[in-house]
Amino acid sequence: MVDNRSRSERFRAFTRRPLSEQFHIARELSRRRIRHAVKVGVDRVLPFVSIPQRIEEGPWWFSSNDFVSDAIFEGSFERRERAFVQRFLEPGMVMIDVGAHHGLYALIAARAVGPSGRVVAFEPSPRERRRLERHCRINRMRHVIIEPLAVGAEPGQATLFIPSRKDSGFNSLQPADDVRSHAEPVAVELTTIDGYLARSPIDRVDLIKLDIEGGELNALKGASETIAAKKPVVLCEVEDERTLPWGYKAEEIIDLLEAQGYSWFVPRPGGGLAPSTARGTDPGTNLVAMPPDRDVTALLARTN
Repeated sequence: MVDNRSRSERFRAFTRRPLSEQFHIARELSRRRIRHAVKVGVDRVLPFVSIPQRIEEGPWWFSSNDFVSDAIFEGSFERRERAFVQRFLEPGMVMIDVGAHHGLYALIAARAVGPSGRVVAFEPSPRERRRLERHCRINRMRHVIIEPLAVGAEPGQATLFIPSRKDSGFNSLQPADDVRSHAEPVAVELTTIDGYLARSPIDRVDLIKLDIEGGELNALKGASETIAAKKPVVLCEVEDERTLPWGYKAEEIIDLLEAQGYSWFVPRPGGGLAPSTARGTDPGTNLVAMPPDRDVTALLARTN
């Protein structure tokens, strides 16, 4: 979540909060600084050692030496989005996780939907997929289906650029030049969500989570039949910095789903939602798209 306010604006907003909230925020920031110092120290001395921790949603997580795990260990990584996923999903539901990385969202979703539900986790990077498989195995998440595939608008072959271990969250089919310069190209198979589901026994999709470094628009184009027929909720990264190397502005993601009657929302603390005001700007964040035939009022009531 990007906060574009100046430091002075953030400080004034902080001082207007009740003293109890100020104390809670200060305590949380202090805790994060301590955990950051611990993580930096371990990574420096034992760079190939993963630190086990139980994340707040329940599953076990092994924090490796990369920026995503650093933020997870500190307790600052996408807390609002994670809370929304945890509170929205119910037993028996199905989530498609496109860009599963090491499995954070897959684990959270698998715990929420239970053995009667399913999570389909797409992760084309062999390095990231090994950690994803390890996390699912340790947490006994047998209802997570791991697919070694990239997702796009058309099936075929593609090249995935995999940067250094520290930058593992920036794997992309179309990376920015600064990422491409130190990334290893790996040939991967490309599928579409529509094509995959046509061959799968899965007959429902409740949530699609997309975080594939600018490839979100193509993935949504390749899910047009699924979106029209199953009307899933979509949690999606919408950020110009990621989409411009692909040749489009992030607002096109918003336009695509709005044309199908979807409405966009911003995740709030605790898993709530607020209407997005990103129209005409670079959202620079993760947004939630709600389908037209869902009772949005009920969803908001349930997640706020």
